[in-house]
Amino acid sequence: MFYIERGADIHYTYQNNGETALHWAAFCGRDKLVDRLIRSGTKIDGQDKTYNSTPLGWAIHSLQSNDTVNKFHQVDCIKR
Repeated sequence: MFYIERGADIHYTYQNNGETALHWAAFCGRDKLVDRLIRSGTKIDGQDKTYNSTPLGWAIHSLQSNDTVNKFHQVDCIKR
């Protein structure tokens, strides 16, 4: 949120792979950041080029995976 408040490009995609801050926030279950990104106008249905998945898909995948390190508030991200 620090970077958003200072004008960071919320539409930036790493090496043009299509994943955005919203993809990663949803994957990691950072519900407050997901909410802030959405309120800031980020594209919610953008697909990454590796998995052809939206941020919603990333949150669902993380929630269903065995990756206990990234389990946090994925359900809240999905609801948003």
